[in-house]
Amino acid sequence: MYRRRDKWRTYEPSTPTRDTTPGVSTVGGVSLQSAQFRALWVAELTSVLGDQLAKVVIALLVYAHTGSAAASGVAYGLTFLPPLVTVRLSGLADRYPRRDMLVVCYVGQACVVAVMAIPGMPVPVLVVAAMVVAGVQSLGKAAQGALITNLVGAEQNTSARAKLLMYREIGQLGGLVGAAAVVVVIGTTPALVLDVLSFAAAAGLVGFLVPRAPKPVPSGNPGQRPGLRAVITDARNDRVLRTLWMVLALIGLTVALRAVVVPYVDSIGAPTWCIGILFAADSAGYVAGSWWVGRLGKQAGQRRQTQQRLLLPLAMASLAPLVIFAMPLPWWTAAILLAVSGAGQAYLPIALGEITARTPDGHQGLVNGVQNMVVRVSQGIAAIIVGLLAQVLTAAMAVALAGLCGVVAVAALTPPARGTSFSPRQTRGEVGIS
Repeated sequence: MYRRRDKWRTYEPSTPTRDTTPGVSTVGGVSLQSAQFRALWVAELTSVLGDQLAKVVIALLVYAHTGSAAASGVAYGLTFLPPLVTVRLSGLADRYPRRDMLVVCYVGQACVVAVMAIPGMPVPVLVVAAMVVAGVQSLGKAAQGALITNLVGAEQNTSARAKLLMYREIGQLGGLVGAAAVVVVIGTTPALVLDVLSFAAAAGLVGFLVPRAPKPVPSGNPGQRPGLRAVITDARNDRVLRTLWMVLALIGLTVALRAVVVPYVDSIGAPTWCIGILFAADSAGYVAGSWWVGRLGKQAGQRRQTQQRLLLPLAMASLAPLVIFAMPLPWWTAAILLAVSGAGQAYLPIALGEITARTPDGHQGLVNGVQNMVVRVSQGIAAIIVGLLAQVLTAAMAVALAGLCGVVAVAALTPPARGTSFSPRQTRGEVGIS
């Protein structure tokens, strides 16, 4: 389908299959089964596997030096904060080639982890370095999200994101299962070296195999750069977009059990090895749900419409099972409920894809950065609140309360009116102002 114009860098379609969405610059209908898109998700999977090694190393070293579970939890929670700072830099993905920015971010993460791998590095430095890696990663996500739309077009955007997030979850699941064992066997420094190599491999895959999309299409007045205020204004003025942002923020409540999984398992008298199964059940459910969402419908347009209709029902399905934790449950029932919740979390790529599809190309980098910030910060805040509630109530009741709040919030969200279109709008001036 593609004829090579430059040995590695640029591909162009042999037939006119470009996406026709107004204001979107695309390489031209890249198939989700193509080598170009495959390189993107393989790079994501590779970097995630390496990232799990670094997280295990940080957790082990912090706990070994402090002997405090709270300190270990704080160190983990700090990695959620950098997107609050770097979100303002997400607009760089609207000024520079997005593929190149993603490669630079992978290389930057590799360099920072290489410093972490120096033997004898103080633990506080390791924690700060991990925060820097998280910040650079958030910039990479901004470029990656906008690049996906450029590559596959608006109609395949949600399916492409579902596939990418599915493989990311597989990487996290594999990391949960194997990262700790790898670190124990080879040691912390070799584990960090493997993380460096994973980021380097991801940079090579994207740099050599993913085509360079055209320069982002400018939106609004020349020289006027959109900011967070424009994103907020757009969401406030558009009911559908407001619903998408609100349901996106609710994803944080789905991590409720992960935040208190150790005390929960202890409270129900289950063996310690159940912790891994509960984590795996949630991840496995998400993988299955994302696979299903990505394959809905035979045609791209039909698939997208079906995905749009499933947004709120899937969000409800991700939160309702958590309410049942208010009842005494055996561990295997808890695992089934988490698998159902994980499957419902497949609404995430739908929300991400639709928000991006409604955004002019020249602003998609910024908006994808805001999306990443909303997801990460909502998860961090929810984890902290559930942890505090578990001290006052019980771990199970804290999870159930989080689920109940989520169910009420989804029920309160006004669904898009019948006949209202999710499709991108013609825009002028600021983000999405029609």
